[in-house]
Amino acid sequence: MIELLLAKGPLDRPALAEFTGLSRPSTGELITRLTLADLVEEDGEIATGRRGPNAMRYRLRRGRGTVAGLEIQPDHAEAVLADVEGTVLERIRVKARRNERPATLVRRAVRSFEEADRLLAVVVATPGIVDRQGNVAFVSDHPHWAGPQGVRMAEALGVPVVLENDTNLAAVAEHRFGAAADSENFVLLRFTESLSAGLVLDGRLVRGAHGAAGEIGFHPYQRTATELIGQLTEAVIALCSVADPELAVLSGPQATAEVAAQVQDEVAATSLFRPRVVPSALPDGAEDQSPATQGALALAWDRGRDRVYFEEEPVR
Repeated sequence: MIELLLAKGPLDRPALAEFTGLSRPSTGELITRLTLADLVEEDGEIATGRRGPNAMRYRLRRGRGTVAGLEIQPDHAEAVLADVEGTVLERIRVKARRNERPATLVRRAVRSFEEADRLLAVVVATPGIVDRQGNVAFVSDHPHWAGPQGVRMAEALGVPVVLENDTNLAAVAEHRFGAAADSENFVLLRFTESLSAGLVLDGRLVRGAHGAAGEIGFHPYQRTATELIGQLTEAVIALCSVADPELAVLSGPQATAEVAAQVQDEVAATSLFRPRVVPSALPDGAEDQSPATQGALALAWDRGRDRVYFEEEPVR
């Protein structure tokens, strides 16, 4: 029932009984137990149009805590604070100081929130290769970012922190909110300063043994239209030969519908693979909340809800 209320919002008892498949007495008993556990509360009456009392709606109890999703880059940090029930509360963007350490930048960004004292979980997107322990193994051109940054961030905030590669979290966002929402097997190709990929297979993000899955090139992608189409085509074919995705999502300033169509045609003409190729459905400009930040917030919601509603710490 918790997951149902998270997905659909306030519902009355007949609707809860219908969605869960429980009898109305069993539904009422479960609502009572969740109310006594301080997890569910009344949300007001709704008119039924029938004789008798109006129906009472129920919602998840508010104020159980907050979560934060961030993307950090050498020149800035972007952060979003939300309550665990799913409402975005604050968004901020702060400029990084010269040679500022990642943990210091994250702490400064999070402490800018008015409700940072109720944080349950923080997820941070970063460039570079990140292993399962939250260690940054490699960041191109920024060696001082390497090391156990996840542990340092958790110590700086006093809150559990998950550190993850930014393209991986952009893939999470595309799966939750974007062009891959209906796909369980897809690859996200993100081309900004360099070309990188995020893999989702059977609905799960693939990181690899050392967090390097999808790191297909640290060199800048080609700038001319012809070279760009060629490089993206080669990347899609290479990823198809390994992962066999049904969908390839292109993300970046040049990820247009026209570019996606050309890449799809080239892949079909030069290989045996036939994935759909589409542009990202998530804005990725300077004034927009980045896909990596959206993915970080999605995972932060998961972790915060696991702590509040299911009393467990999820496996990274």
